[in-house]
Amino acid sequence: MKPAIEIKNLHKKYGKTPALRGVNLEIEPCIFGLLGPNGAGKTTLLKILLGLIKPDQGSAKIFGYDCLSQSLEIRKMLGYLGEDHRFYEYMKGKEYLEFIGLIKGLTKEKVKLQTKEILEKVKLSEFGDKKIKEYSQGMKQRLGLAQALIGNPKVIILDEPTSNLDPIGRNDFLKIIKEIGEADTTVVLSSHILGEVEQVCDSLVFLDKGQIVYQGKWPELREKFPQKSLQDIFIEIITGGENE
Repeated sequence: MKPAIEIKNLHKKYGKTPALRGVNLEIEPCIFGLLGPNGAGKTTLLKILLGLIKPDQGSAKIFGYDCLSQSLEIRKMLGYLGEDHRFYEYMKGKEYLEFIGLIKGLTKEKVKLQTKEILEKVKLSEFGDKKIKEYSQGMKQRLGLAQALIGNPKVIILDEPTSNLDPIGRNDFLKIIKEIGEADTTVVLSSHILGEVEQVCDSLVFLDKGQIVYQGKWPELREKFPQKSLQDIFIEIITGGENE
């Protein structure tokens, strides 16, 4: 299977501080977990994939398109929900999604159809005509996922997507992510909540100090550490077992 995302020898510094140090990674279509402590380089890696910052060395491609020089082509196939997503809060939820769809180049007919379907998927159908400024934080997070789904993107990048949700909302959110991944969409999930990564991700990577310290599939990791939770496994790999 051809990788959805290809990253080769990626380096990035901020001043003299390295954020990424020779990262090599191939991600096949799946739900992919990106884990690491604060300062590990996760956000920098995602920003490079989004075409927002330039690497000092190396390359990143999505379905063969270079994330820097061909970012316009990539944006047509990409959905994104950041940790602190902002909205035009004077808009109604449905109006906002239709606006995003038109920006992505969808026809008015497709926009209206997709908006209706996606509002149902994220359980906001009855709130589509309500102004976003009246939404709860959890509803805004659902709307953020909805805008990431507009246009049927091939790759969806989610950066701490459930950070503002209660346990019930988080569970519903993860079910939607699971459904998206089962529809042959590549989902890159960056999260500090290890339980949700364990619940939905097929493959994962641990980043630490700008380098990959583990890459593999979740079942393989479970087989290697049969008696440990993902949190314990994560700590052991990051610290080299020094806390035992």
